Amino acid sequence: WHDEDLMKHCKDLHLKLCDHQHKESHDNDGVALFEESKALQCLV
Repeated sequence: WHDEDLMKHCKDLHLKLCDHQHKESHDNDGVALFEESKALQCLV
């Protein structure tokens, strides 16, 4: 799971997550992104 595409995807997700937290902390997309990023962190 250490290929560059996945690492880039994780980084993109992390940036989106940070962006969401600054704008709307209770946004549904933010929650979904958070869950997905947690799942990806387990795989990497």
